Parts: sequence; structure tokens; C-alpha cells
Amino acid sequence: MSMWGLIVKAGMPPTRIARYCCRYLKERGGLGRTVITGIRLAESTRRSKRQRFETDSKNPSKRYIHLIFDWTTNEVWECLAVWLGLSANDVAGRLLGLFFPIMCFVAIGYEHSIANMFFIPLGMMHGASVTVSDFLLANLVPATLGNIAGGAVFVGGIYWYINK
Repeated sequence: MSMWGLIVKAGMPPTRIARYCCRYLKERGGLGRTVITGIRLAESTRRSKRQRFETDSKNPSKRYIHLIFDWTTNEVWECLAVWLGLSANDVAGRLLGLFFPIMCFVAIGYEHSIANMFFIPLGMMHGASVTVSDFLLANLVPATLGNIAGGAVFVGGIYWYINK
């Protein structure tokens, strides 16, 4: 069953309280199967007790590997921007898909190399005591390397593995 089919069946989209989608889309079926998922521990007390490697309590031959474990809210916004940007078929749709999650990300105040390329020079132009070398070496380079590594491993690497 697809996500849209689940929404029609339940009569509403999934929410933080009504989480029916995982039960159908990633936790059903699979004798002798290993399911690769991601868990955000902060979403519920039940999820906060999960482990990175688990065996299904109802079906011991089924195993779970939670590759992305306890991601933060800023990572959710980043992934949402990538997902929405790639899901559109035209340039306008891609731009809109990228714009709103990034706008929320920056408005909330999360740390990201692209956001920092705007905010830190803006602060420098308004008199903040930050040098160009401080900006590059203490902020932009580490943030960019982290974004590249995280994006390559957790987004690109997983999609490559699934679609190879």
C-alpha cells in the first residue's frame, strides 16, 4: 500500500500523535529480512528506547538497522529541502521546494555553511568583531566539510546503495 492509500484509509495524514505510516510501510512483512531505517529518538518516549541494531519482537528472523540514529531537527529541515527540491519536475517547483525548508532552517537559527555564508558576512559588514580568517577557518571550512560528509554518506550513500 502506498502512503496516499494509507492517508485515504486512515482519513487523515500521519501526525505526531497518529503514527500509522511506519507500521505499514517499514515494519510489516519480511521473514528473514533486514530493514534499514532511520529513527528520530526525540519524537516519542517509545522511540527513545530503541537501539541502533534490533531484532523484531514478533518476528525474530527480521532485523532492523537504523542507519540514521537520533538525527536533529536541523537535519530534518535539510533533508526536507533536498527531498522537496528533487521531487519537482521544473525549475520553479525545485526552487519553491528548496526555499521554504531553508527559510525555516535559517529563521530558526541553525548552523549550516550556506546560512553562514550569508549571516556572518552580514554581521561583519555591520561591525561584528570577526575576521575573514575566523570566518573561513573556524566556521565555514568545518561546517562545509561536515555538510559534505553528512550529505555524501547519509543522503547520497544511502540512495546509491538502495538503487545500485
